[in-house]
Amino acid sequence: MRSKPIYKLFRSAVYLASCMLALPAIALVTPQADIEGLSPEDAAQKIFLHAESLGQDWKSARSLGTIYLKNSESEEAEAKMTLESWSVEGDDRYKKTKKKLDAGATFIKYDSDGTGLLTFMYRNAKDIQWVWVPAMSKKIRINTSGLTGAFVGSEFSIEDMRSHFPEKYQSRILSEEPCKNVSSILTEGNCWKIERIPKKKKTGYSKLIVWVEQQHYRTAKVEFYDKRKKLLKTMTTDKWSLHKDRWWRTRETTMANHQTGRSSTIAVEELELDIGLKKTDFDANRKLLK
Repeated sequence: MRSKPIYKLFRSAVYLASCMLALPAIALVTPQADIEGLSPEDAAQKIFLHAESLGQDWKSARSLGTIYLKNSESEEAEAKMTLESWSVEGDDRYKKTKKKLDAGATFIKYDSDGTGLLTFMYRNAKDIQWVWVPAMSKKIRINTSGLTGAFVGSEFSIEDMRSHFPEKYQSRILSEEPCKNVSSILTEGNCWKIERIPKKKKTGYSKLIVWVEQQHYRTAKVEFYDKRKKLLKTMTTDKWSLHKDRWWRTRETTMANHQTGRSSTIAVEELELDIGLKKTDFDANRKLLK
């Protein structure tokens, strides 16, 4: 297996997270959501909202890591990356308003060539993203037509790196099964198998199938289906660790593309939580992307 630099792997445009670069943080002693008597749709929605609520209070984070790309011939490329994130906390997250409701922001920088991706997330509106392309000395705002584009040449798409709040999907529980059937890491207890259909029309997916473990509400696996309703990709999580006796975080997230034979892994090597970042810090980053 040979390794090569990633300097020129940036494609047409550069969503963790997240949904995915910073998966939800979960309390050590995890309260359970009361879903008894609820319909499969209402129960699924409550599970995702509960999982999100358990991740409150980390407020902001910074992580250093590496993204590894593997093609169908098992050749690898890699690049170092830095991720900063800020999250809106408290009841303000759920207030009803016609204005855009801030949910947080992320800023990703690639150490190899200086590429930067800035995302502002909203609960009740589409996210806004900008990318800085050093080779072009140009800032590009990513529109909906670019959502299916590769994230720095990886199997993570731009859409994957945007927010995945419960309000943006129609969800329902399909079944329950032992977690060991779907994960080699989260093997204790049962997982909910939940279908999520995007509410927005401009998406690269027809549906997602998500397995959520019932003990700590961690995501074990996600299947992504294309517009033809065929299995496109599978995301798995690995190397979970507990931080400050409160939050579970995944240190490794892998996306495998079943149609191309390629895969990509984001590995977190250093992580700091509750570091005092605010929205103004991300506004400053936006001003730098000129």
